[in-house]
Amino acid sequence: MARWPIIFLQLSSIILLSTSCAYNKLKNGKNLQAIQLTSEVIQPVIPSNKQSVKYKAEIDVLTKHFTGIVVLKQTDEKTAHIVFVTELGMRMFDFSVVSDSVKADFVFEALNKPKFVAMLTQSFREMLLINAIGKTGELKENKKGNYYWIKDHNSSIAIPKPTTTFAEKAQVFTGNKKHSSTKYQTNYSLLNYKTKGLVKLKINLIKIEETK
Repeated sequence: MARWPIIFLQLSSIILLSTSCAYNKLKNGKNLQAIQLTSEVIQPVIPSNKQSVKYKAEIDVLTKHFTGIVVLKQTDEKTAHIVFVTELGMRMFDFSVVSDSVKADFVFEALNKPKFVAMLTQSFREMLLINAIGKTGELKENKKGNYYWIKDHNSSIAIPKPTTTFAEKAQVFTGNKKHSSTKYQTNYSLLNYKTKGLVKLKINLIKIEETK
């Protein structure tokens, strides 16, 4: 039994080493030019012009599993909302987005725990590229290709330069450790987000196509 803590520490060291190497390879890539990530460079996930989009959602954190619908909607020129409702229509949370910040306007009482809410708002901020769109970063190059490198408070964001204006992947590093990664498919029709570390959180969103 005494060997298991040692094995765990060894595995943890390998994981930390690999994530720090990934960070260094991205940070030390060749700078090509400074660039602002406008909507013409990377399209935002939340639609503009007061339109809305709906996603089937699965949220997993610790032993909790939530399913429902996430609605993303710009409500005015400066504000957007992220609303999560159950299949029965019960509102679980409503987050407002202003500039690059996400704050909780409403959270269902059973979920309204400060650490949980902070984790959710941060995760949606990262997954929906609110931490990157509109900011100025660097277009960099390494052996794997070109990518955007953006500083965000105490974090760094790496977004491989996509073949279109829709992002295909994003990684967020806190310090030199990977904090989260998001994969995007087919013009944001599918989003897969997950965090690293002891407390893991996963969010899967599948776009609901509106019928005419």
